[in-house]
Amino acid sequence: MGVRVKVSRLQSYLFEQNWTPRDLANRMGVSYTTVYRVLSGKRRPGNDFIAKLLAATGKQFEEFFQSERGEASQGFDGCVSTRF
Repeated sequence: MGVRVKVSRLQSYLFEQNWTPRDLANRMGVSYTTVYRVLSGKRRPGNDFIAKLLAATGKQFEEFFQSERGEASQGFDGCVSTRF
């Protein structure tokens, strides 16, 4: 099973909060590079990243992620799909 990052939704959330990806990284306690790589589809969002993102935002899993099956790909809906 993989996890699909709802990149467009996460970027909208950052805009709504007036946060940059660097602000998000600081709130999560991870490097900016980690956030950048996940948002660009160059890195899979592991369990630690997912937990820290949800803790930093106070949101539920479904807000920024979608479970699915399949190989890594980027869809037209702005989601990045990854497979664990």
